[in-house]
Amino acid sequence: MPVSDQAEDRGDLLSVALAHMTNGIVVLGEDETVLLVNDRMHRLFALAPGTIAAGTTLAQLLGHVGASVGWDAARVARVLDNHRSWKREGTDRQLDHHYDDGTVLRIAYRPYRARGAVLTFDDITQQEQRATLARARKDAARQFRDDVGETVAGVARVAAAIRARGDDAAAATAIVAARVGDIAGLSAEASTGMAAAADAAARLNDTIGATADAIDDAAGIAEQARVAAGHSSTAIAKLADHARAIGPVLDQIGALAAQSRLLALNATIEAARAGDAGQGFRVVAQEARLLTDQIGRATGGIADHVDGIRDGVDDVVGAHAVIRGRLDDVHGRAASVRATMQAERVEVAAVARAAREIAGNGDLAVRHAHALEDAHRRLDAAFRDVTRQVDAAERQVSQLVDGADRFWSMHLAAHHDAG
Repeated sequence: MPVSDQAEDRGDLLSVALAHMTNGIVVLGEDETVLLVNDRMHRLFALAPGTIAAGTTLAQLLGHVGASVGWDAARVARVLDNHRSWKREGTDRQLDHHYDDGTVLRIAYRPYRARGAVLTFDDITQQEQRATLARARKDAARQFRDDVGETVAGVARVAAAIRARGDDAAAATAIVAARVGDIAGLSAEASTGMAAAADAAARLNDTIGATADAIDDAAGIAEQARVAAGHSSTAIAKLADHARAIGPVLDQIGALAAQSRLLALNATIEAARAGDAGQGFRVVAQEARLLTDQIGRATGGIADHVDGIRDGVDDVVGAHAVIRGRLDDVHGRAASVRATMQAERVEVAAVARAAREIAGNGDLAVRHAHALEDAHRRLDAAFRDVTRQVDAAERQVSQLVDGADRFWSMHLAAHHDAG
């Protein structure tokens, strides 16, 4: 076979091999131009066939890739600088690039001294997804085991607490049962006592009502006395006015008596001058003077009596004023006592009602006490049932823990085999 045919066959075989490779491959020359590229490279970046071909520069290739994945010019320039730096260093580079659509490409750059470099693009999206899922399953399994452990510990604590509460409830139920009988007896006694208190309060209320009526009667009598005292004071005041009016009359009588005495004295003197002829006139004058003296003394006595009457009237007026004041005070106090008694009557009635209500509540308390005793018995039975259920739950949780441990062991074994 001619050499040219052999070369053509090798080229066809290489093309077939490149077409069936799952990685995108780009072979670069030393001058940064593309020597070889496969179709997978175009499909990875959604490029039209022939977009990258022999002779395409590295800068152009990165420009097409950047346009496909949304890089700006500055980003493309930085990536180009990175490739040139890797070429100068002469070391292999590999990195995983995560794109916005979720695609993950593992990009490898292998430089060859004086012979360019090879770029490979491997789509490891599914591999990364499987690894992520495996990590998630492992984390979930670990979390499940931890959660089960915490749940078991929590259930154990709750079970212990419930048992303790059940024991406490049983003891409390026994105490309550012992006390309920006492409460029922005391409530019955209290009910009887309150009923008696209600009757006593009713009788007291009747007594207060009778007392209030008596106070009203006393207040009426005091009011009548006050009115009578007022009338008496008016009459005495008129008597005092009359007594005062006698004073000027007595003064006039006294003045007339003094004048009569003076006239009698003058007549006596004139009779003495007349001698025997005036003897009879002198006797008359002396009698007139004696009569005048008697009138004067009588007038003075009347004046003294009138003064005594006036003083007595003043005393009586003062006493009447005091009596009226006392009667007013009695009337006011009677009204106050009446109001107080009325208020007390209302309060006593309220006490009687409250006592009857308490008596009724005592009967109700007895019934409630018996109901409470029955409820505590049921509660004790319920706590015992809960304790049995908690024991059963603990056994089920223990089985769950065993299952979780088996699941964890199986998961680790499966993960180890898959690795």
